[in-house]
Amino acid sequence: MERYLSLCRVALKNTIFVIFLAAQIHGFLLSAQRNPSVVVCPTYCVGQDTCWASSYCRGKSLGMEANANDIATSANQDSDDEAQVFVRNFRQARALPCIYRCGSTDDIIDAIHTSPTNADVETAEAVLLHRARLVLDLRSPSERDEERAQQWMAHAPGGPLSVIDWNDNRDAKFVENERTVLRIDVLSPSRLFSHLESKWFNPSQRALSALFYTLDTNKLHELRMDVLNKKGLFGLYEAILFTSGNELCAALQAITICLESFNHRPESDGAIVVHCVEGKDRTGLVVMLCQSMMGLADEHIIDDYFQSDKRKKSGSSAATTALGNQTRGKLDRRAFSGAPREVMISTMALIRSEWGSISEYLDSIGFDTSWQERYTKSIHLTTSTIRSNL
Repeated sequence: MERYLSLCRVALKNTIFVIFLAAQIHGFLLSAQRNPSVVVCPTYCVGQDTCWASSYCRGKSLGMEANANDIATSANQDSDDEAQVFVRNFRQARALPCIYRCGSTDDIIDAIHTSPTNADVETAEAVLLHRARLVLDLRSPSERDEERAQQWMAHAPGGPLSVIDWNDNRDAKFVENERTVLRIDVLSPSRLFSHLESKWFNPSQRALSALFYTLDTNKLHELRMDVLNKKGLFGLYEAILFTSGNELCAALQAITICLESFNHRPESDGAIVVHCVEGKDRTGLVVMLCQSMMGLADEHIIDDYFQSDKRKKSGSSAATTALGNQTRGKLDRRAFSGAPREVMISTMALIRSEWGSISEYLDSIGFDTSWQERYTKSIHLTTSTIRSNL
């Protein structure tokens, strides 16, 4: 009798599972009938760093995001697209001579094809094509137009740029006499969602995520995106600070070594360019750390960050509002657009709350006191050299 009851219990559990699974499949099929453009990515939703379908999914209407790196791309898609603007959001970082910040550089190949550039002016074309000794590319592979990137790096009038992918070769070093693009993937999907689940999920959400991981990865993705949308831009910065310390440290070390090389060649008019997709989030965090080490007042750091918000295309707020009801499982662009002052204020407050100071945060990620001293010495020497040449 006991064996019979045990078999009945197993059969009942299996029946419940089959009914549940059938209901989920039925729901998806109904959704697909209502919206034939729905595409499901079978790899990303379980936490892969790179989605094999990203090239296909990009630009499609998705039932779920194809790649978490689209967070950065979608966050500010309404930026300025004026004619002849090859690089968006380009400017010198405040109080950081020879360090520039901007969005994606892939389209600068068009500047080479359309007109010659004057190396003596402070435009994105002049700095990137002629003067840049180090270009820090903080994007993920899926955010990059590799063909166009390779073209401009190979044909830059100031000399070709070699590529180092730090994520593939963490021992690679900046070479003083070469023009280099150093690629460091600061926004890792797997790290982002690991932080999200461990820090932001409540107990019931953790239980649901365990169930969905096995039974319905679409629902798991919806759950993750709902939580991320509620956390917004500040939550994204929090996740980067907690999970991408190695990457931030590598970026700061490369900047320091490059600055030191400038001081070995006082006649050099070299430049460093830091960029991601829009030049505001990952770039904003790296620049903020650099400015903090310089002793720049918080209000000036925040104002420099806010310039990215002011450079948005006019009317972008209306465009994002027009999205209406946000589809579950997709990034809410309204939550990630722009560069509001309060986001950087909260980010700097978080660092001081969790680590005591920005210097102590840097120490915790491996950019210790000796590195910080090397950086500040080099940036001050560079500033003095520039002033003496004026």
